[in-house]
Amino acid sequence: MQQSQGVRNRASTDVPDGWTLRPFDEYLEPKGTARLPSVPQNQYLPRGRFPVVDQGASMIAGYTDDETIVHRDDLPLIVFGDHTRIFKFVDFPFATGADGTKLLKADPETVDPQFLYYAFRNLEIPSLGYSRHYSKLREKQIAAPCALDEQRAIARVLATIEDRRDAEAKRVSSLHSLGAATMAKLFGDGLRGEPLKQTAVGELPASWEVIRLEDVLEKMNYGTSVRCSLDPVGRPVLRIPNVVNEWIDKTEIKYADLSEAGGTAVALEPGDLLFVRTNGQRKYTGRSALYRGDPPDSLFASYLIRARLRHESILPEFAQAFLSSTGRSQITSATKPTADGKFNIDTQVLKALLLPLPPLEEQGQIVEVIRKLVASEKAAEAASRGWKTLFEAMLNGLMSGRVRSGETRADA
Repeated sequence: MQQSQGVRNRASTDVPDGWTLRPFDEYLEPKGTARLPSVPQNQYLPRGRFPVVDQGASMIAGYTDDETIVHRDDLPLIVFGDHTRIFKFVDFPFATGADGTKLLKADPETVDPQFLYYAFRNLEIPSLGYSRHYSKLREKQIAAPCALDEQRAIARVLATIEDRRDAEAKRVSSLHSLGAATMAKLFGDGLRGEPLKQTAVGELPASWEVIRLEDVLEKMNYGTSVRCSLDPVGRPVLRIPNVVNEWIDKTEIKYADLSEAGGTAVALEPGDLLFVRTNGQRKYTGRSALYRGDPPDSLFASYLIRARLRHESILPEFAQAFLSSTGRSQITSATKPTADGKFNIDTQVLKALLLPLPPLEEQGQIVEVIRKLVASEKAAEAASRGWKTLFEAMLNGLMSGRVRSGETRADA
């Protein structure tokens, strides 16, 4: 059960020893497969006996109970999205959905079906927008080992790596859901099993207070509007693209050469909170991240708002975690649309935000739990990226013959 978009680049037509180069049509069964009626999109069921496979990104788009339109005797099939350029390898009974799908049946005398599926994914198919792409696919030539055993070995390696990649991606999703549920419980019940009381931010432990952000503010201000550059001259300046997923993303750092006087007002200190004050989408306006001192000696740009808290009253990690999870709806509901179609918040919105305030010791304990959750999720994300990178490299390497199946293991 695999899918992907056929946009890989294989510019070279050099064929390794023991391989052959054939036109697209020569890999398919001449008689093809009988096309059964499709399920209209408005008739997809949320649950049912048989999955519906269409040209969309998800492997399964819905379900049907109509067994008369189910492909089951001609499996496996490769489903090609004529508009989307997405390939899916389907080896289970299914019905096709909507329009725009082509059903491709590999000729088992010539090619292993799963190898052909991966070979398709390694093709470069230029996008024609929402036009049909099957004619472009039919123009392709595909190189393949002459020996079916080598084809199968290549397919096994790629399927194994892809299975690991998908498993890690599911693990990331599960950890994210677990983190969200845990945070909701931490910010609602605390850690000490206290009786609960009703407050302006929902039920909280009896000993907790509810405060406004301005009650624990040391400083809040906008950043610099000085022009920044990728040239590493001056000091790093954090901008909207650097505040991603509640974390400082250092993928693209710009710099500005400010005088000492000009830089002092926008100089960051570890523990400062940075809020995105404007965005084209309401849900991204007000997202925040905690500056932890990296990059060192950083400044911040004008489309961010910095909040420096009094650490003797509240831990910045505690405040940021609450405002990124349970308290996030306060910010979203307070964003204001602008004439240019964007959404804004300002310092007055942020100062008015309500936060729970446990004793400092309990704040620290909650922060430790959150740190462990975040560390687990980031480790899973790194593993998922690693398997994705490995799959992409092996797909291109194996399908070009630069890596031969005997040089790797199917259980890699």
